[in-house]
Amino acid sequence: MFNYWELKQLPNFLIAAPMIILSTIAIVKYFNYGQNLKKVMTLGLMSDPDSSKERAEPYFNSHVSSYILHWSFLLIFGIVVMYIQVLNRFLSSQCAPLYWFAAHSVLSESKVLPKLIIAYFILYNFIGTILFISFYPWT
Repeated sequence: MFNYWELKQLPNFLIAAPMIILSTIAIVKYFNYGQNLKKVMTLGLMSDPDSSKERAEPYFNSHVSSYILHWSFLLIFGIVVMYIQVLNRFLSSQCAPLYWFAAHSVLSESKVLPKLIIAYFILYNFIGTILFISFYPWT
């Protein structure tokens, strides 16, 4: 564990930083929303089905709690055990709540976060395409 954390790997950590930050913000927002910490700890089995607040905010629904717990585990596992180069691909392919949170943020918030999310996805795809066709490594 942590054998990969060296100064020469700093560029790889910078590439993975936006995904780590976005994931952390989304998980913390879910935990801090109402009684969601209780829902996560009980895997959504001990929730009130008649909550009108859940219907208004689909990302914070109790049925999402198992996905958030899975996402939390994958994020921690990816940072601690895996090579940081594959963290973007790993989380992008395994975590649907990442996209749910991005969509929820873009549609419901009018602050800086939605603009940063859109800019990150566009820049990541554009820069990744340019570097890939130029035979540079990109994850």
